[in-house]
Parts: sequence; structure tokens; C-alpha cells
Amino acid sequence: MENKIPLYNPFDEMDFHFGQCFLTGEKVEKENIQEVFFPWMIQKFGISSKRLSFLSGDQMEYQNFKLPLSSTALSSGWADVQKHAEDLLQAGTAAIPFIQEDKLHAYLCQLWYSVLYHEYFLAKNKLNDRNQQLFDDRVINRVQMLHYVLQSHLGKIKIEGFRPFSVFLFKVHEVKGSNGFDFRTGLNAFTLSLRVGDLGIIVALLDNAVQKKFYSDYFKMFQEVTLHPIQFDELYSMVTYKSFLMNNLYEYGISLPTPEINETVLGMRIPENLAETPVFQDWDESVYAQVLLSNLKPYGMEMNDVFHPDHGTATFLEDGKGNVLVMDEVGNPLD
Repeated sequence: MENKIPLYNPFDEMDFHFGQCFLTGEKVEKENIQEVFFPWMIQKFGISSKRLSFLSGDQMEYQNFKLPLSSTALSSGWADVQKHAEDLLQAGTAAIPFIQEDKLHAYLCQLWYSVLYHEYFLAKNKLNDRNQQLFDDRVINRVQMLHYVLQSHLGKIKIEGFRPFSVFLFKVHEVKGSNGFDFRTGLNAFTLSLRVGDLGIIVALLDNAVQKKFYSDYFKMFQEVTLHPIQFDELYSMVTYKSFLMNNLYEYGISLPTPEINETVLGMRIPENLAETPVFQDWDESVYAQVLLSNLKPYGMEMNDVFHPDHGTATFLEDGKGNVLVMDEVGNPLD
């Protein structure tokens, strides 16, 4: 594999603006600033005026959500990433058997990174207690590693010995109008959920596939039925909270090309002194309830609806006997 363009690291200078490609750092013109959400998606679900809120307090309409992309990035592989994701999202659950998870993950990273890109850009003038956390060294280091993962799709770096992410796909009742689309990000948790029509996608962007191993068997029973959106959002809450609980075990390293091996390689390891450390910290129901509530507030939920100290956390996933609670499209349980 021959590197086409050098690795790009915008985090040394924290240089985020819309005159340079977010993947390569190359200068771009206005015509190369692309919409993050596909135009057909905005039109189909009527979300052009729907707003996304930032930690700075600013808001932005979905139709104005954009990222700078150079022609080099597109021709080097990113156009293929976008095409695969667009085909999947247009086809919905019928396309699940044909999915290429690495390309879907890359597109989901673009969505997540676009939020972060705007957060960093806005923080230049509106730094506060909420967005200050995005400048934590650990957060920046992880974002940089994720950025290198994205650059692997341009042929600039090879990922070796590990899978960076966990992706989960579900069939969800298709809700009419703008409620048929939902997009949520956990910036500090490195998670994202995207619901488009009957397809629901949950991703842990940089967990080294540990959540896939942890939840794979449990999630299977929910992948065999059609979920109500509130059930999908509960699953996303579980993945997000589990991401918060991950211990800082993993070290990433880059091997530069040599005369013998003309590859730049991104690797991952757990240091020997941390080998016996649990991957996750202990689950705390009261803390999880706060994460769950943040995702269920659109349904009119309050804390006393989702958590009680004597009874634990409410669930919309199971019927109390370990069986999936199957609901219709309006949330009524089915026999």
C-alpha cells in the first residue's frame, strides 16, 4: 500500500475551520463544503429546519450542517464510503445482509465528527464548562486515533490487529414524517445512533469491538423483532453508558514506513501492567438512569418514570420474564 498523501493531524494546533478538508488538511473552496446529511434524507423526512444543539449553546439547522471535503479525499476512497452508506440508508433493513461495516462505520464517524468539528470551531469564541471537556487530553487523543482510522479509507494508513468499533443494526417501526428520522451523539462516550425509516443503527466508534463481544448475544433477541423507537433509544442508552464505563486500558501506536515495509500502520495493545484490569467499571443503576432519561425525555419521561431507588431502572425492552416486549408502532404491547 503506497501512501497517496501524508497523514493529517489537526489536533496539534486544534485548527478547525471550513477552508480546509477535515480528512486531509488540504485547502478547499466553497463548492467542496458538503452537506453532512444526504439531501434526499432531509427532503424525505422534512428535517430541513430541525435543529441540532451544541454545547456552546448555539444551534444549527440540519440542512446547514456541512463539512469541508477535498477532491483528493473523495477520489482516494471517501466517495465510496459515502456511496455505500447512502445505498444502505435508502434501502433500509433490506440491505443489512450486504452491509460493509467498515464503510458504514466511516460514514457514521463523519456524522459524529461533523458535530465535534463544529463544537471545536464554536468553542474558539464560546468556551464554557460544557464544551471545555472536549479539550481534555484523553478525549483529544482518542479523537486523533479515530481520525487516523478514517484516514485508512484513503489508503494512508493500515489498521492491523484490531477492529476499532462495534456496530449494531435493528429493525424499527417506521414512523411517519420527521419522527421517522433521529440522530444522537455521545461526544464524550464516542457513540452515535441513527434512525432512518425502518433502520436503526447504534455504534460505539472507538471501543475496539468490546461492546460487540459483550452485547452480541443479548442484542440478538431484539434484532429478531421490530422495535418501537423508545426501545431502540433504550438500547442506545445501554451502549452509551457502557462506553462511559470503559477503563483506559488501550494504547495506540503508529509504525511509520521503512525501506522494507512501505506502510503506515495503526496498532493497539493493552500494556502488560493493565492486562488484569477489567475492561469495564461497575454498572451503577442510578447513573445509568440519568443516561437513559437523557434519551427518553422526547417521550415525556421524567426521572421518576425511569428510576426508583427501591425498584431500579424501568425498561421497555423486556416483559419481566426475560422475554422481548414486542410493541406495535404506537407503543402498545402485542400478545
